[in-house]
Amino acid sequence: MVKNFLNLFNKFRFFVDSLIRLKDEDLVDDLNESVLQKIKYSYCLNLPYSKGRTIRGLGFTNEVKDPYSKIVSDLLIGKSTESLTESLFLECKKFKNHSVYEFIDSFSDDKFKSIPLWAIVNPWESISFEESRKLYLNSFYIKRSEHNLNFLNSSESHIESVIYSKESARSQVIQFNKLLKIILNNGYIENPNDLPTAVILVKNNKWCWIMGGSGNHRAHIRKEIGFSNIRCKILEVVEYRNLANCKNVLNGNYSLTQSKVFFDRVFKGKTPIRGPI
Repeated sequence: MVKNFLNLFNKFRFFVDSLIRLKDEDLVDDLNESVLQKIKYSYCLNLPYSKGRTIRGLGFTNEVKDPYSKIVSDLLIGKSTESLTESLFLECKKFKNHSVYEFIDSFSDDKFKSIPLWAIVNPWESISFEESRKLYLNSFYIKRSEHNLNFLNSSESHIESVIYSKESARSQVIQFNKLLKIILNNGYIENPNDLPTAVILVKNNKWCWIMGGSGNHRAHIRKEIGFSNIRCKILEVVEYRNLANCKNVLNGNYSLTQSKVFFDRVFKGKTPIRGPI
């Protein structure tokens, strides 16, 4: 019943989307008010990678690649999964003991000392740090179990203990390798009911987009095999001028100043907002 309702809802959204659909050439550097309003009501958009940020807040087109984009590019030139596992493991180890407090400028409140970097939430998200921690551990357990990572048990303490392990890194490489082979053999297939997700960020009519929680592996692969854009479901539009109204600002998880620092870090796309995990 729920699945049928969601499918009907998505069909309705696609119908509305078809009435206001933006052309690729409409998504220019400076957004006028008309285009911005259409973006807000769009179900999905064909987003240019030149404006894109990985879920770690790094530009997809940066000269120094996001660690996961680099895995894909290295697989494409024939590097072994074992060597890539070792490289990712060493990269992840750098962040093992980092908290949010140590990682982002201006986040000097004591509360950030106890928040592991992998549990960070964006100011515009609707979940708290504690909710993010629980959701991440559950998601990590499910997704890594699907890709050859064997857990001794499902306790939170055990799951957390293997997040930065070599086995965890190997699981990521295995997942990328499998998906890359499927896409190379069958092409990149868009499923309207399972599109990658993205959030649009707007500041003074300039804009960029950042990956949401779904479709990150597909996004890295599509970029590295030569596509210049990707169709994503739009989760929301966040305007710099309205950051004070974001849930994690209203509830005190971030001050307005901290939310602006966070936003600008993503907007520039040069410095990550989280580690590789």
